[in-house]
Amino acid sequence: MSSCSMHPPSTAVFMNTYDTQGFSFDGYYRHSSGDLQNGKWEEDVTTDAVSVWNSEDADILGMDLWYHVPYFSAGFSADWGSIYWNAGFVSKYLGVQLWYAINQKGFGLALIEQYPLLSHIKIGLSEHISRNVYIHSEQECCTFADVNERPYYEIGVGGYVSFFSRFSMEFRYGNELESANNRFYLIAGVLFDP
Repeated sequence: MSSCSMHPPSTAVFMNTYDTQGFSFDGYYRHSSGDLQNGKWEEDVTTDAVSVWNSEDADILGMDLWYHVPYFSAGFSADWGSIYWNAGFVSKYLGVQLWYAINQKGFGLALIEQYPLLSHIKIGLSEHISRNVYIHSEQECCTFADVNERPYYEIGVGGYVSFFSRFSMEFRYGNELESANNRFYLIAGVLFDP
């Protein structure tokens, strides 16, 4: 079963747009681990057996299209089944990123602090709060009886390193507010400025 879960987008790529003017685009890979909602199990509901699936993507390839003017970036993101809108304030040292998953009603806010180490190396820290989504489905015999999105709220922190305002590697930790579930994200991104 294909999946389309929603997680916070990269803060490193967002901050890299500060050094662009006009349009730019990027590609990224995200690996998620920890207490992901993945699996299948059988439930006996009255006399009919029901197969229950939860699907939260562990590995994602995606891309963003950005437009940057001084101190503001906005763009659209697309990855496996999710379409995001991103926007916010971006400067050399601070950023505020907002996002909304158009097709899944996930959203969030990140505060970002960036520290230039050398002219071509930057490190950053981020804090986020978000409403994430995974897919839940129930199958009776040969048909899906119920397919829906299951939201959960997450708070987290992260850090990244960026080289030449183009290449970034980001690590993020998230804690689900309604349970003890913990998630870990590793995001590698490349920004292209045509």
